[in-house]
Amino acid sequence: MGNANFQEAKVPSMDKIEPYNIYVGNELAAQDREMLQINGITHILVAARGLGQAFPNDFQYLCFDLVDKKEENIEQYFLKAYQFIEKAGAEGSILVHCEKGKSRSTAIVIGYLMMKNKHIRLRDAYDLVRQYRNIAQPNVGFMLELENLERIITERPDINFDDLTEEEYQEILISSRAITFHQKPPNFFNSRRDQNG
Repeated sequence: MGNANFQEAKVPSMDKIEPYNIYVGNELAAQDREMLQINGITHILVAARGLGQAFPNDFQYLCFDLVDKKEENIEQYFLKAYQFIEKAGAEGSILVHCEKGKSRSTAIVIGYLMMKNKHIRLRDAYDLVRQYRNIAQPNVGFMLELENLERIITERPDINFDDLTEEEYQEILISSRAITFHQKPPNFFNSRRDQNG
């Protein structure tokens, strides 16, 4: 595990989610050119409102206007994130970051893992990210949206996220919201929160 002892401190931190070319980190890592270059970063996904592009001439960026609130609609960005991370993996490595590298960025990566490997369930993707980024803790609303994504993948295993258009994806989301789903996060998420404060 990378900078586990310092991940919530005001120091740059980023951790690789093995075996993928994906790093999750905080905003200070995204501002540390040397750290980015040492880790072979070619793409940066900014998953937070108000955080800009520190080195727009050196890296390919995708920015999402996200706040870390349970009411935030993060699932609208899952397809764009998936396709950008796939592109990055073919060309180099990607840093997905928010302010702390704790909620927004980890939710994006968990969603990517489920879309990339449709046999991976939410719990497994969550545990994998926490294995390498031990402060990972998407907020309650994000967990509900990830649970919805899991249900979509389970019910429609034929979905090809590589070729899916944004319009098609939004239609899938609209139809999935017509189905009532849990109003509380999965049990494993609550138990993790209890254990980790």
